[in-house]
Amino acid sequence: MLALPAVQEAVARIAAEVDVEATRLAIQRAYQEGTYAALIRVLGAPNPVTGAVTVAATDRKSKWLEEGTGIYGPRRRPIKPKRGRYLVFRVNTGTARSGRQTDGDLVFATQVKGRPASWVMRDAAQLVATRRGARFVNHRTFQG
Repeated sequence: MLALPAVQEAVARIAAEVDVEATRLAIQRAYQEGTYAALIRVLGAPNPVTGAVTVAATDRKSKWLEEGTGIYGPRRRPIKPKRGRYLVFRVNTGTARSGRQTDGDLVFATQVKGRPASWVMRDAAQLVATRRGARFVNHRTFQG
């Protein structure tokens, strides 16, 4: 069974809409000054047999942003150091109100809670489906 060219075109248009919506949501939710949003894209042309197309967040951090980490993620437990006694990281990095770059504060922690899921891709697909009067079904096993 081959997908008709009209179906392939329609699917490609919907995928492009999801791409635009996901990029807008990622920028709106302000992740990494837009680097996450810049790596959301439509991968390839529609499949000639099924007509399916993939819209993906290709940043290496996307799974953690989408599903959450620590107590909010699939494992449901705090993040602890693998080596050593402390997790060491910087917070409040970027541009200060004065306009100068800051290195941020160095933090030493024995464990952290993690971050809640943001579900940018899922929310984008739901918005486009609702706008088009279609039904969106999420087949992900972990739902936060």
